[in-house]
Amino acid sequence: MLILEKPITYQEFKAIEFDEWELKEFFFELINGEIIRQNYPSYKHHFASGNLYARFYNYVKEKNLGIVLHAPLELS
Repeated sequence: MLILEKPITYQEFKAIEFDEWELKEFFFELINGEIIRQNYPSYKHHFASGNLYARFYNYVKEKNLGIVLHAPLELS
């Protein structure tokens, strides 16, 4: 288990090598310099998220408002 003594940067976060078993069970995010470990979203979450994405995408495309992106998306 990784214990942080101070906030870390995005570059430091990207350099961390997590255990393989952890990457199968969890995903990790860097929020305000702190590593947050979370469970992967459920089937219900993906189903709802996909439906919302489709509605947003169709509305934005119909109104020519720009683009809609669906997570996960690396913002670097």
